[in-house]
Amino acid sequence: MLLCATKKSFTLIELLIVVMILGLLAGITFPSFSNSFANLQLNNSVRDISCLMKYAREKAIMQRKKYRLEFDITEKRYWLSREEDPINAPNQFKKLTTGIEDKKLPQNISVKKILFPIGISKFSHSYVSFYPDGSIDAADIYLANKKGETAVISTETFGRIEVSQSKVKYQE
Repeated sequence: MLLCATKKSFTLIELLIVVMILGLLAGITFPSFSNSFANLQLNNSVRDISCLMKYAREKAIMQRKKYRLEFDITEKRYWLSREEDPINAPNQFKKLTTGIEDKKLPQNISVKKILFPIGISKFSHSYVSFYPDGSIDAADIYLANKKGETAVISTETFGRIEVSQSKVKYQE
């Protein structure tokens, strides 16, 4: 009596079809993923900066000292500084080193411009000041990702910090 052993397996053609379908799905979803990642980096950068601004405002009120959120646009860095002695050394700020370190924007994110009521900051180093009475310098900080999508962090003199985002491409 001969027993015929049947093996259950896939043919080479079936495996190639499955691999092609998986490759096609990956090709379709990858552009969507890269757009999502660019948006995620922009959203995280905006959130980090706006949270740091709220923190600076609170510290200025609590410590009765002037704070600044400073930007080095060419180096894509930002940090907090504080006026150490407003009476004996006014407008002399020291970079905070404890608790809040120098931050760097992701490679694909940049500060495009900082717009003040008096005009656009033409300097690579700009800042927004936070005062002991809770007020803030009015400014619009424009951030953009490599895809050109922008977000704006707006501050108003009475202390409001607002974020708006746009899928419209940034234009100088």
